[in-house]
Amino acid sequence: MNRVLRSSLPIRLLLGLFFIALADSSTAQRYSQEFGVIAKDEFDLEVSADDPEAEALILFDVGDSYFLEGNTGFDIQFTHSKRLKIFTTAGFDYAEIEIPYYVEGNQRERIEEIEAFTYNPLENGTMERISLNQQDIFDEVKNKYYRVKKFAFPGVKAGSIIEYRYKLISPFKFNLPDWAFQSTIPTLFSKYTVRMVPFYEYIYLMQGGKFDSHKSYTSSELPRYFAHVKYNDFVHEFTMENIPAFKDETFISSTDDYIIKMDFQLTQVNNPNGLKTEIITTWPKLIEELNDHENFGKYIKKAQKFSEKTILPSLDLSNKTQTEMASLLIDYIKNDFSWDRYYAKYANQSVKEFYAAKQGNAAEINLFTIGLLKAAGLKAKPVLISTRDHGKITMDYPFSHFFNYVVIIVELEAGTILTDATEPLLTFDRLPPFCFNDNGLIIDEAGVGWVGLESPKASLNNYTISQKPNPDSLKSNILVSSQMTEFEGLKMHKKYGTDDKLLTKSLEKGEYLDVHKVSFPGRSQNSQYSFAFTGACQLERVDGKFLISPFLNLPIDENPLKYPSRTYPVDFTYKTTDHYQSIIEIPEGYQVTYLPSNQNIDDHLMTIKYNIISTDKSLTVDGKIEYKKAVYGSGEYLRIKNRLDTIVKTFNDQIVLEKRD
Repeated sequence: MNRVLRSSLPIRLLLGLFFIALADSSTAQRYSQEFGVIAKDEFDLEVSADDPEAEALILFDVGDSYFLEGNTGFDIQFTHSKRLKIFTTAGFDYAEIEIPYYVEGNQRERIEEIEAFTYNPLENGTMERISLNQQDIFDEVKNKYYRVKKFAFPGVKAGSIIEYRYKLISPFKFNLPDWAFQSTIPTLFSKYTVRMVPFYEYIYLMQGGKFDSHKSYTSSELPRYFAHVKYNDFVHEFTMENIPAFKDETFISSTDDYIIKMDFQLTQVNNPNGLKTEIITTWPKLIEELNDHENFGKYIKKAQKFSEKTILPSLDLSNKTQTEMASLLIDYIKNDFSWDRYYAKYANQSVKEFYAAKQGNAAEINLFTIGLLKAAGLKAKPVLISTRDHGKITMDYPFSHFFNYVVIIVELEAGTILTDATEPLLTFDRLPPFCFNDNGLIIDEAGVGWVGLESPKASLNNYTISQKPNPDSLKSNILVSSQMTEFEGLKMHKKYGTDDKLLTKSLEKGEYLDVHKVSFPGRSQNSQYSFAFTGACQLERVDGKFLISPFLNLPIDENPLKYPSRTYPVDFTYKTTDHYQSIIEIPEGYQVTYLPSNQNIDDHLMTIKYNIISTDKSLTVDGKIEYKKAVYGSGEYLRIKNRLDTIVKTFNDQIVLEKRD
């Protein structure tokens, strides 16, 4: 749902179509929504039967955005107050608060007037109130643009009620605070009020849900004046009640993509002199502005000229195909320049500064790489994307801040590739997994184009296992060799490298693995990763029978999809194939009395194969799990959930050995 917010009667009528009166008997209205006023029966609130596992409950969450006149124009004043009831010790996490604020250059948002109180009931029927000490509020730098105020409520216990409020003052009109109605715990009452002035117009993008009440009206307060313009605030109130918790966070790109929320985008500035400034109105205009931007399109041109003079003369590109040239040049950047871990779509350093520093943000690295590729005569272009943790973009409205990262598309004789020069462990024609988020916008003067960001190739986990059970010692000697490719290999590189002690420690966290030696056969390079280990596992004996797990503790042993239904996709990030082969030696004097059933499922969703070949002396167990999609639609949820049930049951089923008579 997309609507324009401004101070005008027609829009008031349009938004009024969504008005639904609040019922007087609502649960939320039985409790006080006034900060500092605690009703006794709020302590009597118990976990709802609709959500018996809730760790806490939001009693109210109220926000108010107001345009505050200053000496040089308007600031936005956002007041936020929130009250929660803590049910369990696990709910203590909700008593740790982080309030983000934005900083850019010499301008910054300010957090003011933080108040926080913990309320605990006493045995005599009275109430204890514990105030937050202002000295216990801390500042933390998240990145170049964001800081957070952090504090923890004092004296919290199961049964406590906590509440806090603060003011945020922002000079950034583009940053009208968004509002999330839904949380990971239930919410009784959520209300957001936006008080508009006639000088700024916004679009709001509503995701999910339906307002219980939406009112739009002209403020009855005394008129305000700015630059000789007389006006009254135009007020929009958005209210929702009894909002269920957002619980299923398994296999999603970002929680923000699916919770009930509204986002605001500045669309037009109306100057008091009558001039109007549109912010961004079309995708072609956005592309044109980016191509003309000093730290984007012009940066690429400068990098191209710099590369022609400084870099290309030192590289041998003769007799190379386009693909070979692209590989050489992209790997040159990966090996000689390092990423400072900042996501960015604009360069901050000049081309010469970046080249001298040998380090930069993602935009500097990738925009410079595009210039280098173009200098070599290759067709390379930037692609704006939103990373997975930044949320999915809305293609209805062309706003630059939907995007937070830039990657590269290169047209080669062998086909088109997407690449990111920040990640040296990936081959030259791959994007890192955090980039896999629907589509990217190609910044091309020829017109508007979009490209899918999904990986072209599946990742592989391959395990070969040898087991020699010894019933006398109640142990089985094991040898495991493994190989990971693509993004599974990248994940292992990032996590363990070639640190055998760290990998050994992780392997031994399995219930029955006793690792003796870890080795890394061959040289791990790029996204390929291999390791092997020897050790022993404890044999399980029940009533004289021995139980053996063919694939040890390597497959998943619990279905991560818990809920009976789902309204949003199951996002595995990329396609994977898991292959297990286990050769089990049958001890002298023992026989097999139970084997798991074979499986052979193969369709457009998944492949699940499980097969056992048996001889008198050994068993060969072979299993394969292939996820044929990176993202499964909500309509496929039940089938995928059932397939995972099959995997858990089949791949963890145990073989039974008994002594011969």
